[in-house]
Amino acid sequence: MNRLKELRLNRGLSQAELAQIVDTTQRNISYWESGRIELNLLIAIKLAQFFQVEVEYLAGYSDDLGINPPISEPMTERYTASERKLIEDFRQLNHYKQELIKNNIKAMLPTEAENTRKKKGN
Repeated sequence: MNRLKELRLNRGLSQAELAQIVDTTQRNISYWESGRIELNLLIAIKLAQFFQVEVEYLAGYSDDLGINPPISEPMTERYTASERKLIEDFRQLNHYKQELIKNNIKAMLPTEAENTRKKKGN
């Protein structure tokens, strides 16, 4: 199976959804997956960044996925075990679920007006 298609299906994305994410057309995604046309370098970089893989893996030149690298030592020092677990879990979600989580967090954070009221003691 084509690696682009495999990565897309693993994320639970349709061709149209992936096309929207990387700013192209569903037809292009279809052509790339079927091998009718080859990826250009700029779109290959965009796709590799989105899927967190090396361009070489996406192009079939390497078998090293590079997905979800282990959390680095500096992160271990900055975050609690619970925070690291949240990050690891977040990385496993597809793009749309990640966006949902981000929007929920933004909605729960205090607004600028709330912060101002707290400072004034109201």
